[in-house]
Amino acid sequence: MNLRATFSKLIIYTLGMALLVSIINLVSPFFNYFSQFTWIALAFFAVLTALSLYIGLRGLQKQAYGFVTSVNGVVLIKLFLSILLVLIYVMVARPNSPSFIIPFFFFYIVYTIFEVRELILAQRLMTKATSKRI
Repeated sequence: MNLRATFSKLIIYTLGMALLVSIINLVSPFFNYFSQFTWIALAFFAVLTALSLYIGLRGLQKQAYGFVTSVNGVVLIKLFLSILLVLIYVMVARPNSPSFIIPFFFFYIVYTIFEVRELILAQRLMTKATSKRI
């Protein structure tokens, strides 16, 4: 699969998420309280998804076990980095309410769905290309 096309989709997806966050911040004063963390989480997941897609797509070009190993490693790293980001924010900002985590989990879910979808599409294209050669 073409890395450029995948990253173009990610950029468009992230711009859509940024537009959604902007609209929600304008409409709902509830989210204004932790809007800084919302933007940090958006940037965090955009960058993390770009890295994980790059690693996953590179692993797909290798043998099948390379892809599975790459994806499993990325999932583990993503989990630890996510926990670290939340802990650092809690220690630095000392939020009064745990509500700040709502946008974080939203981004975690939507970016994970995007990542899995793109990796499955890439894997299917690779399988079709390989089966046509045989």
